[in-house]
Amino acid sequence: QLEALGAGYRVLLELDQLEVFEADADPSPVPALSGYVHEVGLLHALVDAEVDKVVEAASSRELCRLLDEPFRVDVARVKGYRRAISTRELARLVGGAVASTCGLAVDLERPRSIVRVLVTEGVAAVGVVLGREEKRPLSERRPERRPFFRSVALEPRLCRLFVNLSRPRSPVYDPFCGTGGFALEAAAAGHYVLCSDVDEAMAVGSLTNLRHYRLDHAVDVFQADARSMPVREGAVAAIATDPPYGRQAPSRGAEPAELLRGFLAEARRALRPGGYASFAAPHWVRVGELVAEAGLALVEEHLMRVHGGLTRVLAVARRA
Repeated sequence: QLEALGAGYRVLLELDQLEVFEADADPSPVPALSGYVHEVGLLHALVDAEVDKVVEAASSRELCRLLDEPFRVDVARVKGYRRAISTRELARLVGGAVASTCGLAVDLERPRSIVRVLVTEGVAAVGVVLGREEKRPLSERRPERRPFFRSVALEPRLCRLFVNLSRPRSPVYDPFCGTGGFALEAAAAGHYVLCSDVDEAMAVGSLTNLRHYRLDHAVDVFQADARSMPVREGAVAAIATDPPYGRQAPSRGAEPAELLRGFLAEARRALRPGGYASFAAPHWVRVGELVAEAGLALVEEHLMRVHGGLTRVLAVARRA
């Protein structure tokens, strides 16, 4: 997401559900645009996950300069790390330390600043929240809440992940748009979107969903085969899509590997130089070979279990 925002960054430390990084731009919009980033903040201290160490870090004048009055303390423990630490008691002690050191009032309901304490892998991160995800819009766009629904539709968080992995710039294109989940998330993030499907009923259904959420003004919807995209060479800045390959997602008789081969060749033609395509494939398809055959470079490849009979490969390719 930082790349999509045009920000340079450097990862300093990766822990369970915590990533520490440096960035040359304000990262506060990231949670609202991402699918799996719940919160971003300014790190003040990283200390051993002991109560006295955390309270000592919170008693710093440097932390005071980062806060506006009133404030609140939120404490979270990742999974089962340091179960002996009571998050409620730790929040009380940290809140008292900050109030005493900084002379600031506490307001649990309407704070202007939030001090975050996150306990994971034997350490505690102490900092100030800059931005948080907006859960309500994602919930409202769940597949079963859309007027046009199919059981194979992906959840909004996963749609956002695909879109963000494509390092989106306008226009973003989904040539297997199905019920329009990727188009909804890309348009909600402020991008101009192209949305097509070989099945006319799916294209019409996508438009119905986009109109329902009042996002159709940012999207052009049409019927087309992803192996013959009706766009000029280099006209697309990013591609994010989920080709059909399961039992419940019809592919008009095309084998997954052949469908991907045709799609990737067209993606190479349609993408601008430097543009990215994020897409999924079943685990038995040799994605790397197909990407190379199309003249693209494989950037990322991740495995995601769908059910006992299917593991999804989430891949990202780039046009040089």
